[in-house]
Amino acid sequence: MQLDLQMAIRAYRMVGDAGTVLALQKLESVEDRLVLAGHIALLRGYPEKAQEFFIRSPQPILALEMRMDLLHWDDSLTLARKLAPERVPSIARQCAQQCEFRGDYARALQMYQLGLEGAPGAHTAACKAGSIRMMIRTGDVSRGVGMNRSGLGIYAHNVTALATRIDDVALWRDCAAILENMKQWSDAAMLYEKSDAVEKAAAIHIQTKNWNAAAPLMPRIVAPRLHALFAKAKEAEGSYKQAAIAYENARDWDAVVRLLLSQLHDPEVPCSLFLTLLM
Repeated sequence: MQLDLQMAIRAYRMVGDAGTVLALQKLESVEDRLVLAGHIALLRGYPEKAQEFFIRSPQPILALEMRMDLLHWDDSLTLARKLAPERVPSIARQCAQQCEFRGDYARALQMYQLGLEGAPGAHTAACKAGSIRMMIRTGDVSRGVGMNRSGLGIYAHNVTALATRIDDVALWRDCAAILENMKQWSDAAMLYEKSDAVEKAAAIHIQTKNWNAAAPLMPRIVAPRLHALFAKAKEAEGSYKQAAIAYENARDWDAVVRLLLSQLHDPEVPCSLFLTLLM
């Protein structure tokens, strides 16, 4: 490899390759020939050769930075263990995030837990949250888990309980959505309710006919559809007063009138029902 940058720049100018000209011009200040050779090899599309040059140069850390820039996380971890062990947790987290995006949840869990070895702070919080998401994704929902060694806190009855011990609303909603897709209704509803996504929690309770769990949430629900479903359930079980109130919240005035005339003969029926009908 000649490494004659000036000649190369002139040649690429002659063929009209402006991008390569600019890239080469940025390398004109590089003095070490091995570092320069590494950059040239990378520019030509030979990362393995570039890594070899960088490792032999006075700046071997460039090999790690190249692999990270290329998102070659396995190679990055291998190099980090040799060149910069303190960067392993951060690289593991980035690898985990890519694995999670690709749907490789078992590998993502492994990497998030490796990332827990890093310093406390936002990084560790992200790894804890990621570990919990991946435990759920990989089916570890109800099996007891003890994560003291990995920094996830004291033993928890299950992963959902573990999630609730981390004060992270976004995590609760993420886990709730995962659990809902897995048809783990009870845990999903509990996390939705904890994260103040009450309509989603109520929708699950209504879908699973858990009326007792849905009832306390209904005063906070806006969606008429949910009130209508709840009203029909209450009417079916003979709770006509509750059904009438729910029909009112659903804006189903015909159903309200029907219940008032056919079922309710109680002076304690909420006045708002009558006032609404008279307006």
